[in-house]
Amino acid sequence: PLFFSSGWLEGLTANYKTLLANTHFWRNFGVSLYVAGFSSLISMFFCSLAGYGFAMYKFRAKEFLFGFLLFSMMIPAVVSIVPFFAQMRFFGWLNMPKALYLPVIANAYGVFLMRQFIEQTIPSSLVEAARIDGSSEIGIYFRVVLPMMKPALGTLGIITFLSSWNDFMRSLVVMKDAHNYTVPVALNSMKGMQSVDYGAIMIGSGISVLPLILVFVFITVTVAGISCA
Repeated sequence: PLFFSSGWLEGLTANYKTLLANTHFWRNFGVSLYVAGFSSLISMFFCSLAGYGFAMYKFRAKEFLFGFLLFSMMIPAVVSIVPFFAQMRFFGWLNMPKALYLPVIANAYGVFLMRQFIEQTIPSSLVEAARIDGSSEIGIYFRVVLPMMKPALGTLGIITFLSSWNDFMRSLVVMKDAHNYTVPVALNSMKGMQSVDYGAIMIGSGISVLPLILVFVFITVTVAGISCA
């Protein structure tokens, strides 16, 4: 009864109005959704393509390049903040959403995950049989390899979406206009020197969790349906 009392509803409404008055919340919400969604899609495509290349092709310096890829995963993200800002300023991408999703087109973890999945799950004889049947290399990727990678793609999609949605440091460095803030930066901007309106921040955080739950449930149900089929 106390939870559904009028006082609780009034407090919720007041916090929501404070959130809208102090931030461009729904605009920021849309920016976060756009960046996270696009990051997931392009990451799944390019990481799967690179993983397929490392798993199924033999080329010069293959092991060295893959080892260098693994080495790059050991570098703390905070070390790359200054070079990242310098690159975005050089390209003229400051205060643009593409500065948040283009640099993660083919991240090291995604390529590693796809490569390991392909090597452990997809036999090379299947690819060779497709070549004998006259399929092109791009046709083999789209018609043979990609459909078999859906569980791994679902996993990478969830991880990338969560990582991009919760990314704070890169958004803080790149985005200067309050209209282009992502949700974490927008909520952080409500913290003042003298006081913090925790009620408004909490309701904003609660709303921002909903897309994460929906994406997780959607991808999980989709992958489970594919596995059962």
